[in-house]
Amino acid sequence: MAFATANRITQAYAADNQGLTVYGCYRDKGYRVNPLSIQAGGTVLPEDVTPSDAFAQAGMLWHLDSRPVTVDGEPVPGYQALRRSDNRQTLAIHKDSYHPVQNGALMDIFCFLRDSVTITNILQINGGRKIYITADINVTGEVIPGDFMKRQLHIANGHDGTCSLKAYFTDERFWCANQTNYFLGRIFKNADSEGRASSHRHTAAIDQFVQQLPQMIDLQKQDFSRQVEKLRSLACTRATPETVRRVLEACFADKLAEPIRDKVTKEKRQRLLSDLKEIDTIRSHYTGRTGIGMDVDGTRGSLYGVYNAITQFHTHDAGRQKDLGARARARLEGLHGGVLAERNARALEACLALV
Repeated sequence: MAFATANRITQAYAADNQGLTVYGCYRDKGYRVNPLSIQAGGTVLPEDVTPSDAFAQAGMLWHLDSRPVTVDGEPVPGYQALRRSDNRQTLAIHKDSYHPVQNGALMDIFCFLRDSVTITNILQINGGRKIYITADINVTGEVIPGDFMKRQLHIANGHDGTCSLKAYFTDERFWCANQTNYFLGRIFKNADSEGRASSHRHTAAIDQFVQQLPQMIDLQKQDFSRQVEKLRSLACTRATPETVRRVLEACFADKLAEPIRDKVTKEKRQRLLSDLKEIDTIRSHYTGRTGIGMDVDGTRGSLYGVYNAITQFHTHDAGRQKDLGARARARLEGLHGGVLAERNARALEACLALV
């Protein structure tokens, strides 16, 4: 089987759902477009790959060396430069007290979890300054006949100091690779009683972090079936123009709260749904003109279809960058703890309130 990296992958779904392109193992799993982590430039990994082989294939067998910081040849006390061991590229400057979590430690985490998860993708952003590792936790659920979801574990790390070492979970729809993550708005806080997320600063001791993960995974497996049942309830609930409006208003509450200057009167006024560029695309997805997997009973005309139209937009369409890879990376970061995750969460909450 051939595997491809996403720097050779072009997002290829057309307005009429013709010409959909999926690469590697994802086609065999029923996907009709590539998952976002692949679009963003990640390395597609074989199903039977070991953690060490996965890191090797993804070019992750480098570590960070500490070097003194100098300005005009003079040392700067109390600071260190962190440099990649393979290409000597400096990724960040930190205080001497900063202890990076090395890639080898991330690999050790997945060796520890090898019986519980399977690595599917590794993504390095901006020369390795940020790293996202995705793994299946080996649990799937069928929302409607033939329409499957799965839950994934993500480990994220920022060598540039912009984020701590984190573990969190998302759900993904097989057909369209939509990220239907429903709790990512608070991933940067410590794990709650339901094991939803965990965050640790870059210190030398991450043993507690690693020991938490098996329990978190077990809790996520238990929770997953409850989440699938919620989505099934949406598939049984018909949508109306009024309920669609209410869901969209909840989803984009942050944007609607910002006043807009009227093009005609030049006066400031409340922003309306009709002012948002996103709405036309989402409605096109929902009606089935551009929506993936919208042509089956349970999705077409239901709140489940409305929710998937929103998640499809956030997973595959959002962003303004001209470069496809850069736009995908921005969406990924927005869905993994940013504003897109918050909008997805509000949309799902609004849909469930209408059941």
